[in-house]
Amino acid sequence: MYWCCLEALEHAGAGVRATIAVRDEEGALAFEIVAEGDHSSAELERLRDRVEALGGRLTIPSAPARSARIRGAIPLSG
Repeated sequence: MYWCCLEALEHAGAGVRATIAVRDEEGALAFEIVAEGDHSSAELERLRDRVEALGGRLTIPSAPARSARIRGAIPLSG
């Protein structure tokens, strides 16, 4: 989870203001990153691959915007 959040923040870009929320969600560790400012979500596809390899899911906005919500969840048990 740490690496997922770190990578998302690294790709957010300079000057982007971000908040992270982590919670237990029906047997999964869920996270949400809200980034405000200019950023590119195209480079986050690698992150989606990592999360899905762990049986999780990741939602990345498809179009650039001033504010974006990246949401993901990783199962707590296999």
